[in-house]
Amino acid sequence: MHDIPRLILFPATPAGSLSASVLTGLLQEIGLVGACFDAGSPARFLAGEAFLNHIVFLGCSPAIELAADAGGRIDVSRVTHVVVRECPDVIVQTGDNTRLPGCPHCSEPLHGLTEWLAQSWVYPALWPCRNCDSEVDPLTLGWRRTLAFGRLFVEIWQVYPHEAVPGNILLERLTALGAGPWRHAWLRGPAPVPGQ
Repeated sequence: MHDIPRLILFPATPAGSLSASVLTGLLQEIGLVGACFDAGSPARFLAGEAFLNHIVFLGCSPAIELAADAGGRIDVSRVTHVVVRECPDVIVQTGDNTRLPGCPHCSEPLHGLTEWLAQSWVYPALWPCRNCDSEVDPLTLGWRRTLAFGRLFVEIWQVYPHEAVPGNILLERLTALGAGPWRHAWLRGPAPVPGQ
């Protein structure tokens, strides 16, 4: 898979009961997503007619492609599109840009934490700081919006780190679904394999 820059939205409560079908219904209703071009797992959608009303680009002229090419083909490594990912268990998504946080007790970097989260972490589990022996919940650390976690994600592909943020109306509508407030992160690198 290509290295994909993504803006990822996810509920702050990682193990909530919200389903992908309910989430997708809302995203269609508000016009964030348009036509589904891949109904697999995960489902992929073209940007909807109100996409730019809900995703706020921070630069003066973002270079994004929102439509298929003249032949109707969609190159997921170029076209900005939306992926709705639902996982059976809580997973952590990291990227090449994920920044290692410090221990909240001694401030030392938590070496090895990112690899553990990506390879063998099972929710919920604590990480022992190698410096002070404190145990920390990795989901409460200051990742600086470079890590996403949960069972349900709205991934906006081909959005580079710090290039865009979710708009207030989108966040309000997502919160109203009942899974609590939503967070966002920017990741750059390989996306999770299908089915995760």
